[in-house]
This record gives sequence, structure tokens and C-alpha cells, in this order.
Amino acid sequence: MIDALTRQYGAWRLRLRLAGVLKSEPLACQPGADTEIHTLLGHKGVCAYLVSVKSLLRFWANVAVVVHDDGTLSARDVALISRNVGEARILDRRTADKAMAARLVDYPHCARYRRTSVIALQLLDYWGLAKGRRIISVDSDILFLRKPEAIIGWADGNGTGALYGAEDSPHDPTDTFSRYHGFTDLNAGLLCFPRAAMSYEAVETFLHGESEFTWWTGQCCYGVLLARWGGQSLDPNLYQCIKKLRPGAVSRHYFASSGAMAAFAGGTA
Repeated sequence: MIDALTRQYGAWRLRLRLAGVLKSEPLACQPGADTEIHTLLGHKGVCAYLVSVKSLLRFWANVAVVVHDDGTLSARDVALISRNVGEARILDRRTADKAMAARLVDYPHCARYRRTSVIALQLLDYWGLAKGRRIISVDSDILFLRKPEAIIGWADGNGTGALYGAEDSPHDPTDTFSRYHGFTDLNAGLLCFPRAAMSYEAVETFLHGESEFTWWTGQCCYGVLLARWGGQSLDPNLYQCIKKLRPGAVSRHYFASSGAMAAFAGGTA
């Protein structure tokens, strides 16, 4: 009981600290840009997401913004996002489900993964429903403190390989990488890749080899398939995760799913 009340109090304090973003000026994006920022989002993460995306757009507006509804966004949430991020493309869950069902009709493992795990949208929908040639996955719990020169340079340079946020031991304790070569330190929460690097055929083959789907399945799949395409990690001293915070950060990933979201509101360089 005490733990539950503590969590509720912490969440209330977080919402209070982040609420100021709702009063800040809206920021524009570029819906026709060839590089797109994609985020899987639910109702509880809307306020944090607006802080995150606006922290990036203040440095870089020549990018499209795409939000993938996890099925819990309300009409009020959609209106709030649209009011704060002009011309953001918001994909509601029902429409996305219909579109992806048609795309996955010949890929039963992909279809089953998407039906059974909401995190599958991060693997299958980001590039499957994209319009641009370059995709940037950005979780809603990432804060940009300085201009992300490496990411913008990747986008401006046509992004021939992958660029990703590195994390120590980001995968579950399975034998995935004993069976495949891959980027074992890849975190899909901050990930840049060419749309052409991914295909349903390749994902289907990977998923066929998995005995069960876990929270980490999509991230492992990205690590395997993008390693074949080529790429490198972002400098972890600049693009940090909460496990190793230090001065001079360009961005910080606060890992909300690990209970570290309370630190998000207090992120400083």
C-alpha cells in the first residue's frame, strides 16, 4: 500500500513539473521531410513525450514527427499533441492495425508478434507505415539537452548506415546473440536507420527462429538486421542512458519502463 502511494505521489510530482511544457509555444516540424521521428506513445506518457519532442525540435525543425498510438491515446491527447507540435502525424491504433494487417498477410510470425505485444509496433510499424526514407526511433523518455549534431549529420548525409544509442547489456538473458551476429549494445529507444535496411521477409525469418516473444524481441531483431546493413553507436558520453549520467550530455534516456522516469524532469547538462 505504501509503495503504491509513493509511486502515485511520484507520478503526480512528475506531471506537475512537466506541466509547464503545455504552456510553452508550439513548435513546428516538417511533414514532408525525408527523415521522420517515430515514437510509440500511450496516454500516460503524453506530457513527457511533449517535453521530449519539443526538446529536440527546438534544435531541429526540418524533420517529420510521427506518433504511433498504442491504443490508449484519447481525443484530448491527440488534440494536445497537435496543439504543441504543428503538423505531427498521429497514427491511431485502429487505422494502423488495419493497414498492418494487410501488409502482414503473408508473414504469419510478424502478424502474431504484433497481435501479442504492443512493443511490436516499434519494430514493424515505424518503417512499415513511414513515408520518408530515413527513420529515427525516439522514446518518449529521452530529453535532448543540446543540439544532436551526430543525428542531424546522419540525416543530412543521407544516413547510409544505422546509428544507435548504446546501452550496457540492453537485452534479456537469452541466447539470441549466440545464434546471430548483431549489435549487442543497441537500444531501440534511440535508433537511426534507413527504411531500406528493413524488410518483412527478414523480420519474418528472425521471428521464425524465436521460441517465444519477449519485451526484447524487437530490439534484438533490430540489432541483428541492422548489423548486416552496417552502422555504429552514438558516443555514449554524449548520448547517455540513466545508468551512466555525467556532465556534457547531448541527450539522456531515462528508461521510464525501469521506474527511472522521476529523474526525467530534473535532467540538466
